[in-house]
Amino acid sequence: MNQERVSKNRRHPSANAGRTHFPVPFIMKMAPLPAALLCGLMLVLASPGFAFAEENWDQDVEITAHRGDVSQAPENTIPAFKAAIESGADWIELDINQTKDGVLVVLHDENLMRVAGVPYKVRDLTYDEIHSLDVGSRLGPDFQGTSIPTLSEVLDYCRGKIKLNIEIKYREGQSLELVPQMVEMIRQREMLQECMITSFNYGCLQMVKIFELSLNDSTYVTQTIIIEALARKGPCVIVGRCGDYVLRNYPDLVDVFICASMDDRVRRIMERYNFTEKDAVNAIKSTDRRRKNYYENYTKHKWGSIDSHQMLLNISKLGMDKTIRIIKGIYESD
Repeated sequence: MNQERVSKNRRHPSANAGRTHFPVPFIMKMAPLPAALLCGLMLVLASPGFAFAEENWDQDVEITAHRGDVSQAPENTIPAFKAAIESGADWIELDINQTKDGVLVVLHDENLMRVAGVPYKVRDLTYDEIHSLDVGSRLGPDFQGTSIPTLSEVLDYCRGKIKLNIEIKYREGQSLELVPQMVEMIRQREMLQECMITSFNYGCLQMVKIFELSLNDSTYVTQTIIIEALARKGPCVIVGRCGDYVLRNYPDLVDVFICASMDDRVRRIMERYNFTEKDAVNAIKSTDRRRKNYYENYTKHKWGSIDSHQMLLNISKLGMDKTIRIIKGIYESD
């Protein structure tokens, strides 16, 4: 039920720098396991102490569309990802390979026989050659002409709509240059909090961790420096960015978490961005998850909780004008 978090500072004594932590995406080394055993381990890892009865499944369980919604469209294609978003999935798992000329494409197999009927490996063809292949006709005329998408196309399409679990399909002898290339694509689109990287190759994961750690932490550190610099200059308003945590040692901090009903938020998004109701709901849920993960990762506090903030204001109940008067009144009260 979140909208924005507003942190306000009226005086500017010095404050301690915010701590930095490794950000949300969790990377682990995995070895091949039998499917049944792997599923069992996932259940164990997901439920500390096997306390299934105590879990809140509505909040804690997220749905992954494996290679998109393959019940509706060809795997690892834009139509499959569109169907996954429309079905309300939280994540899409997809696979990336690298073409002969270095383009990252979304495809599971090492060769193209199963999806396109041609006996070539991805790394032996250029992107133009791969893009010309039809991977949809085998599933019917509705998908005739569907092509293998690039990772860039998929990131642009899915940004803000759904989170991505990107699996690096590393092949023996392949260059690891694809890792910084992939991380840079994600960084440029500001999707670090929307993506998780997995691979069965430990070298790939080590490289991802090196690049991703520096990118995420540098963003948080830079924001912290800017927020503290603004606070030292005088009164300022900081919206989000863990501002309440960064300025937590400022005695005159006013920390307000502003929320609204889901109905109001959906209506606002539909009007502002011309979204359908379903797309608006999915966008809000996705954004809330990213904000929650980012805030809780760096502050170790619960996002949107009264225990984490001085005040929570429901703008749906109070209205815009009254909310403004309350915040203004707090500021002017001293």
